[in-house]
This record gives sequence, C-alpha cells and structure tokens, in this order.
Amino acid sequence: MSNNSCLLQQIEQCRTYSKMSSSPDCMLVTGPSGSGKTHFINYYVQQHNKPQGVILNTRVPLPATVQSIAEKFLRELGEPDPQFSSIRISTDRVIELINLKVELVILDEFEGCVDPNRGRVVYEVVDWIRTIINETSLPFVLFGLNQSKNIINSNEQLKRRFSIQHELKPYSYDSAEGLNQFRELLSELDMRLPFIESSLLAEEDVSKRIYYATDGVAGPILHLVRRAAVIAMNKDHDRIERGDFAETFDYMHLINQSKLNPFLTEHL
Repeated sequence: MSNNSCLLQQIEQCRTYSKMSSSPDCMLVTGPSGSGKTHFINYYVQQHNKPQGVILNTRVPLPATVQSIAEKFLRELGEPDPQFSSIRISTDRVIELINLKVELVILDEFEGCVDPNRGRVVYEVVDWIRTIINETSLPFVLFGLNQSKNIINSNEQLKRRFSIQHELKPYSYDSAEGLNQFRELLSELDMRLPFIESSLLAEEDVSKRIYYATDGVAGPILHLVRRAAVIAMNKDHDRIERGDFAETFDYMHLINQSKLNPFLTEHL
C-alpha cells in the first residue's frame, strides 16, 4: 500500500543485499497497536512468499523463554517433533533448517522479549535471536510496539545490526503527500469491496469522515470499512452508505467514545 511503499522497498533491498554480503542488514519496524504491522506482514508474505516458503514468518511467544521461542521456530520450519533434549540441539536444528530453505525471517511481537511482570528485557531470548542472526547470515525483520527500540538498544551487537529502523505512523491529513497516501489507501480498499458500485471512500467528504473516525490509524480504518461492508451487504446495498458507516461507528466506539459520530453530522 502507498503508505508502506518505503517499507516494502527497504525490505526488498535487505533481501537483495543479503545475497551479496555475509553480514546483511536487518530491520526493526515499530508502531503503536493498530498501526497495521500485522496487516502489513500478512500482505507482504502473501505477495512475496514462494510455494516452497522462503519467508519464515513467526512471532515471539508468551511467555518468552529460549525454549519456547526455539520450539516456535522449529514448528514454523516444519520440524515434526520440536521438543529436543537440549537448547543447544534445538538451536543447531533451527540454524540448519533456516540455512536450508529460508531467505528472510520476519519476527512479530518483538516487544514480547520484555517480561510483562518484571518489566525487564529477557536477555537470554534476545541473545538467542542474536545467535540465530549471526549463524544464518540472513536478513531479519523484527516488528513490534515502539518499546521494541529499547530492546534493540540494550544489546550493542543487535543495535549495530539493526541500523535500519522504520516507524509505522498514522496517515496524515495535514499535507498534500499524506492526504494523497490516505486516499490511495481508501481507493485500494474500495476496489476490493464486493459491491456493484463504488463506495466513494476516497471522495473528499467520505474520506474526511473516515479520517475523523479513525485518526488515520490503519487498524481502525480496516475495521471500520470491513464492518460497514458487512452491514451494507446484509442490507442488500449496492455500496457502503453513510448510514452503514454510522452504525459501524456507534457499534465499535472507535478511538474515543466521547467523539461525535462523523457519519451522522452534516459538517465536521
């Protein structure tokens, strides 16, 4: 999507460069909850993965321990029995399988490397991830909440490896570029809707109301449009109508319950 074109380009550059270097660059992608991290991952894997599965897409398990993350990796890599007798054997097997069939590793929910009860970085897990990166020489793309930056900064070797950092921010309505990106997103969503007519999502009046309802955050935008589409289909509408959005907004209480429903008022 338009707002993520730079991120797409950066990941592809990492993959290309890794084929020419024994120490490829890695990336950290951060953003608040609802900023579209998981949606982007699913979109990227769907578009770029091959039938043989050259992208390893997994997430940090909770609670995060070396044993739990090693088993998580092994399951995703197709190991039929991921519970080995020792961490050393598990780690060696992860490295072997990644080197055998993976070109890119995507690790989501990296903030899970912080113990939620003690509020401290689980350094053993971070060191295990660093070991896998060093022993496979593949590009890793870590996704997490903004506090993930603190985890990277707590380890000097990881900090050097993750020199490329990208923050997923809400769409902007304050500049021509930001407005164009936001409306391009809405246009793309509109084209994917299963209606006879266009829902005119990118039209000025509709887009302004959607932005007010969601503050330009990707997750709420997608939820708003998807649920409104379901309501419209259940009513046999030919497209999403303003009343469908109004009903969706009231049901979801998007962003802030004290907000006026932007789809019920004539002027914002």
